[in-house]
Amino acid sequence: MEIKKSIEQGFGSGGLYDILNALNNGMGVFPVQGKTYYVQPGGNGTDGSSWENAFTTLTLAFAASNANRDAAGGSNGRNRIYVSSGADITEDLTTMPKRCDVIGVGCASGPLTIIGDCHIAAATADTHWYNIRFWCDEASSPVFTAPAGCNGLEFHGCWLQNGDGNSASAGLKLGNCIDGKIIGCKIGTGNPPPVDGIQIDGTVCINLEIRDNVICATTCGIEIANGTTADYGMVISKNIICRMDPNSTSQLTYGIRYLDTNSRMHSIMVGNWISATDAISHVGSPGNNMLSWSAMANWINEAATATMEDAVVDG
Repeated sequence: MEIKKSIEQGFGSGGLYDILNALNNGMGVFPVQGKTYYVQPGGNGTDGSSWENAFTTLTLAFAASNANRDAAGGSNGRNRIYVSSGADITEDLTTMPKRCDVIGVGCASGPLTIIGDCHIAAATADTHWYNIRFWCDEASSPVFTAPAGCNGLEFHGCWLQNGDGNSASAGLKLGNCIDGKIIGCKIGTGNPPPVDGIQIDGTVCINLEIRDNVICATTCGIEIANGTTADYGMVISKNIICRMDPNSTSQLTYGIRYLDTNSRMHSIMVGNWISATDAISHVGSPGNNMLSWSAMANWINEAATATMEDAVVDG
């Protein structure tokens, strides 16, 4: 089937067209299987079935989508929620829609912006965010927090930034997670940057892909907590990890940091560009060389010394 470049309101070309083709996944499956909802501040709030009848808040759209998914039971299909960028949306988010794609559309410059605190309260499976800018207006908290159990959580082409003058503790904080993706995003590029770019704070992290992102922070780009043996299948590849901070001349302290005290091979790190005092760090004792096998062809700049880090024994 062919996806035409004239779909919906103002997003028929460029990034979203590519996203819809990706959703089609080359399998001839029509990408709008499931139910579609619309959100824009100028909607009449009726039922979210069109731009005219659009919900005025994301929370209302999420509730409607979740009710629809619950009614569908275990059937296949995903819902979609299109969010118009006619104006920035100011809203605190505590929920997400399960088995649903949330897509920012009609953007004149940059992704659609959600201004508010995004601290998800309960585990929600298979939420995919596309072309959304999360702009946190709360100081000293993560820009986006997802608790344990948010399996299948994905971010594509999103920005996660703290508001001007607010020092966030992290751009993205994840609890236990399985089968997640963070691809093509800008994380922590606000002024000032957050303390950490991505914090993986759970005891289970399986098959997480972190790829093609720009990740900025003041202390650590990606931090993986001290977990259990259920940590594996993580791919960290082709990311730019550094400190871009107009308020400081200091280098990022850690690029990728493992706080695990055991000798386990959690992930593979390939082709990252890292500027940090300690580019790839592990607090454990290597013992059996598993850590040495984890890093391949990462270009690093440690204290103004540029080199390639192929293997890490102990950062």
